[in-house]
Amino acid sequence: MVELLVVIMVIGIMAGILIPTVIGLTSEAVDPTINRRNAQTLASICSAAQVAGVDFVVPGDVEATIDNIVSGATATSGALAGNSFGLPGLSVEARESAEPFLEIQAGSLAYKKNP
Repeated sequence: MVELLVVIMVIGIMAGILIPTVIGLTSEAVDPTINRRNAQTLASICSAAQVAGVDFVVPGDVEATIDNIVSGATATSGALAGNSFGLPGLSVEARESAEPFLEIQAGSLAYKKNP
């Protein structure tokens, strides 16, 4: 009986050390993926808005362009008149983390795979 308790105690100690390590590794792997996905979403919204006649792009300024997308706008003419474009729920931290994956190319916000 004592041996069984010792084995259970050792397994508990090992689990107490291993679980936080695994959780930390998982979050390290997930954060860059989230940042890339946020960048892709921003670029997609910007492109869709441009097709609808809403231009969020500030030439040469990715940060201001992101701020415009987060603020949002509504198309006023064309087939998509009345549709709103934007990403109002994006936090300041998420904006800053996504920015390295974005650049302005040919008057549009573009996703770049390698920052």
